[in-house]
Amino acid sequence: MEQRPFVTLYLCGAAGSGKSTVAQILVGKHGFAALELSDVCRAECARRGWPMDRKHQQAAGDALRAFGTDDWLAKDAWHQAGRIAGPVVIAGVRLEAEADFLRRRGAFGVCVVSPAALCAARLAARDGASAVAPEAHRTEVEEPDYALAIWNTGTVAAMADPLAAIVRQARIAHASALRGGAQIAADLDRILAGAARHGEMER
Repeated sequence: MEQRPFVTLYLCGAAGSGKSTVAQILVGKHGFAALELSDVCRAECARRGWPMDRKHQQAAGDALRAFGTDDWLAKDAWHQAGRIAGPVVIAGVRLEAEADFLRRRGAFGVCVVSPAALCAARLAARDGASAVAPEAHRTEVEEPDYALAIWNTGTVAAMADPLAAIVRQARIAHASALRGGAQIAADLDRILAGAARHGEMER
């Protein structure tokens, strides 16, 4: 399966940066359906009788990849997205291979950027005693130059307008891609340049 007829975004960023929160905004405000790469990891934890904390979910993901390739979870999510008649956001992309698989099929990356101290506080609040330090999570894709960036300082309201702008930009580029490949590179360059300027202003 190659490019979908609907916009697809994938979310990357450091552990605790707020990827699930951004996915919830996209669902509630912009009509996206949400998929999480960690859904497959949770199912594997259940199959093995493991706890559902993040440490074991990460171990389950690594075990699944060991039987296939590093982009295995992204392939599964893309297959699920193909069954959805509408825009989709895929949260929890952590590896370059996952991002590359999705990007080559026309998905747009959104990098959620948040201060390290805030990420650590979110992980502690979410996972309690089982929390893993952000730097211990296996994450290769944190602030790639090919992804649109949204700065998360801890308030949903502050992300609303920048995220709406990203959705508009992704829809424009997606429409261009559906018309043909000639405009894709120019559109993406323009969008990324604008997103970079916006990210600097947000910071």
